[in-house]
Amino acid sequence: EYTGKNRARASIEGSIQKNIFGPDILTIHATEYGEKRQSTIYCRFELKKKYFFFSDRMATRFDGDFYSMVADQRGIVCLSKTAFQKF
Repeated sequence: EYTGKNRARASIEGSIQKNIFGPDILTIHATEYGEKRQSTIYCRFELKKKYFFFSDRMATRFDGDFYSMVADQRGIVCLSKTAFQKF
């Protein structure tokens, strides 16, 4: 649940680059439309084909890099098929 009176809207788009011999690349581009200016966040994930031993299941969590254009920030972001733990 999100609270606050001045919440901003965002537009999110992305693409997957399929690679035969290397990891697939997922890129996500989010543009947030704030009150005074818009901001952009760019995320890049390498979807490595991590199979579990003796199983046909693939990994359910991927780490990637994010870049924020407003404050010139960068860091690590996590993408998961399962829900994150709540703190």
